[in-house]
Amino acid sequence: WMDRLLARRGDDPAGDWLMTRGRAVFMKDHDEDVVGFGGQIAYWESIDNRDGFEVTIGDGGFEEVADGRLQTPSYFRSEYRSDAEPDLEVEVTKFITHQNVAVANVAITNAGPARRTVPLRVTSPYTKTTAGDELTGIVEAYNRITTIFPRLSGDDVEPAGDALEGSIGISAGETVTTKVQMGFVTEEIEQSRSEYDDVRDASPRQAYARHVRAYNRWWADNLPFIDLPDENVE
Repeated sequence: WMDRLLARRGDDPAGDWLMTRGRAVFMKDHDEDVVGFGGQIAYWESIDNRDGFEVTIGDGGFEEVADGRLQTPSYFRSEYRSDAEPDLEVEVTKFITHQNVAVANVAITNAGPARRTVPLRVTSPYTKTTAGDELTGIVEAYNRITTIFPRLSGDDVEPAGDALEGSIGISAGETVTTKVQMGFVTEEIEQSRSEYDDVRDASPRQAYARHVRAYNRWWADNLPFIDLPDENVE
């Protein structure tokens, strides 16, 4: 209900601020043309004025089609197109969970005449060290208020140097959704690691549904309800 009440569609004249945020993580500046979390990722304040992470699809060059944008307090959804990849149509749904996990569900449609394999590459300035099937790092929050241990992973990618790389096969007319998540783990918020693990292990649909339900449930449980006979007063 809160998402429906505050939804904004298209190119919002109030600006391109990303409404979804976690306990500490948000986008101080939001570059909506980046597939992922472009702009200035912040942990209470901008960490150092760089992107959270970016997903490169195929030959890249994807930019947002603002008319296809839907933004709500719990998630952002929009469409992306690229002159370099005219046969690919991309829809991105992204959100930041309460415990500071930035998630991008990337749905890729093959509008071409034949099946193809689409390369994927994920990069972040904060994760450069391979740890199993993830990339990790260590970064100080602004004013050294805490130390962040970021973790980056994706459903169809794995470490390749300082990036995550992989590919997905998509038949003609088919849509395949993949997911990338970045957890901003800190020692003082123990749930930041467990929630990251839960999101990483979930399907794109599960991760999105759990987050949106939890967000709107909080409002249902905590927003006072007043029933008055006069609708004008109410």
